[in-house]
Order: sequence, then C-alpha cells, then structure tokens
Amino acid sequence: MANLFNLIMIHGYAPNDFGYGIVVPLLKDRCGDVSKLDNYRAITISCVISEVFELCICDKFGEFLYSHTNYRAHNG
Repeated sequence: MANLFNLIMIHGYAPNDFGYGIVVPLLKDRCGDVSKLDNYRAITISCVISEVFELCICDKFGEFLYSHTNYRAHNG
C-alpha cells in the first residue's frame, strides 16, 4: 500500500474508485415513525483503501489542511 500511496502522491492522481461509496440509510429511532425521512440518517460506505489513504494524508499533512468541523464530528 505504501508504494500505491507514494505513486498517488507523485503523480497527483487517485483511482476513480476512491471517490465512490454506497449510501446506506440508518434508522435513528426504532420506536419512531419508519415512514418519515427525518428519522433516518445517511452513512457512506467507502472503499477501505481510500479510507486508509485519507488517514495517512491527514496524519502527515493534517496541520496544513482544513476540514469543516461538522464533517469530522459526523465522519471520524
């Protein structure tokens, strides 16, 4: 994986599949109305390798990157 990640950084190109994910609705309250959309929240299941790559990038360059506070609160 280190070789792959290094090549991605050198060439500035990540595989298209890194941007794909499957969105799954999760029920917030089982006792609530299952027919109401606001009783669900969406989560995205991403490619595991892209998630590992993101963690490596954040670990190495995180102090130089900006992420909206709500993003990490819900996704990390």
